[in-house]
Amino acid sequence: MIATYQELIDAVKAAQFVADDNPAGQRPLKFFNYGVREIDPRGGLTQTNPNRCATPYTATCLAQLLGPCEVVMGDPENWDGLQFGWKSSELVPYIKFSRDGKTSNPVNAGLIMDYFVHGYPASYVEMCVENEIKGAF
Repeated sequence: MIATYQELIDAVKAAQFVADDNPAGQRPLKFFNYGVREIDPRGGLTQTNPNRCATPYTATCLAQLLGPCEVVMGDPENWDGLQFGWKSSELVPYIKFSRDGKTSNPVNAGLIMDYFVHGYPASYVEMCVENEIKGAF
């Protein structure tokens, strides 16, 4: 069970990263799904940015750390789905937070998890994540 921001940062550091020409774009496979594709109206495929595609494991870790919340599934690029005939090959986790009797708009779990990848100190990651949560209400 992930109980602190530092524990999740350490878990990310220990995970296997995808080899990528752009080091800033590297994400650990345990936490980010590289298999999600966007399908254009003619059937062509485009890889979705992995930082928008958290794994179910990521959602579980974030829910343990940031609860109370609910994990829901949605399109990687837009909670309400893509427009103009585009669709996604699979749905990804979003988190709805509960605070003071209110439920937030869904927040993409991959975008939250992205703060844990860059090697920032735990206090900075916590501040950024809390600001994301506040902005969702």
